[in-house]
Amino acid sequence: MTALDEMAVLSGGDAADFVTIRRLYEEDGRWRVLPIIVSYTPAGPVSVPL
Repeated sequence: MTALDEMAVLSGGDAADFVTIRRLYEEDGRWRVLPIIVSYTPAGPVSVPL
């Protein structure tokens, strides 16, 4: 199962498995985001620190 499929199963439905989702976020680098993201606004791209 791919990471995206696994997350869909865990987060779908009425009873999302937040404990497992949190563990995956903390332990699996595929869910990490960079400390700065780029937001594309009508005025142009803006760097946003998280």
